[in-house]
Amino acid sequence: MNDQAPLSVKTKLQSKAKAMLIGGKYTEGILDGFTKESRVSGLTNGLFSLISLLQGLLRITGPARVDIATWASGFYESTAIHEMLTSREIIEFRIILDRSFKTRQVEYSQQMLEIFKSKRIRTTNTHARFVLIYNEEWHVCVRTSMNLNENLRCENFDIDNDEGIFNLFKGFVDELFDRSPEGITESRAIVDPIFNDIFSDVTMKEEKKPDQESDFPSIEEQVTTAHDFIENIKAVYLPATSINETTHFFSTEEVFEAIKAINPNLKLSKESLYTAMSEAGYLFRPRPGGFSLEMRWLMKRV
Repeated sequence: MNDQAPLSVKTKLQSKAKAMLIGGKYTEGILDGFTKESRVSGLTNGLFSLISLLQGLLRITGPARVDIATWASGFYESTAIHEMLTSREIIEFRIILDRSFKTRQVEYSQQMLEIFKSKRIRTTNTHARFVLIYNEEWHVCVRTSMNLNENLRCENFDIDNDEGIFNLFKGFVDELFDRSPEGITESRAIVDPIFNDIFSDVTMKEEKKPDQESDFPSIEEQVTTAHDFIENIKAVYLPATSINETTHFFSTEEVFEAIKAINPNLKLSKESLYTAMSEAGYLFRPRPGGFSLEMRWLMKRV
């Protein structure tokens, strides 16, 4: 989308920095002397994992909350994090996965849902890998090429306690968790609008003057408002319970435009409309006979 902008932040260089090339299997020495004013950057041959860095950092920070974004994850790594949650080394945990994770790693995705439960998992369009470790004293951010699994290839990592950088990544995690469904969601119809909105909003936030605070309603308020209009839709089109029962197939865009035609000034996102339609009992399914994967709301004429 042309109106999207990258999430970014500018910070001052840290007063203490350490760069290294690591070829060993363990992380001893990498974090020696790491302080809130330090930065550690390195390259490794893949013989230690992201879990090793996480464990080493938690020994410095003490018990902390942890957020992880990864493209892949292994059985051992998920189990290790679960053990750290049980021992309270990790106070709370959140993880972001790419929406393709379930398709690529069916068994691992099932294990993740069993171990972490849906409330700790979100999916989006991502290839980013980072770790946030934070408590009242620390705001550590690890930017890395490492996934949450073993990979015997050259990997890079960059670790610091810069609050500006930390807030950039945590703001992204918070927004994604606030706006996305719990668990592992594969559907682009759900993932894409949220993903696009997060990055589209950046342009508006950067261009907005301080005295121009947004009065856009919360998602909950939008969903409540959408239900009022959906009641009017039900007077003509009820939710269909199957393809055979369906008389009309409408896209989210068509429903959205119909509502906006009634009230052009209505502040409603398509994401909130989708939520309200689902809550009202409408099914969102592929339209049969189409030449592509066309998702539509199943409705039957009264």
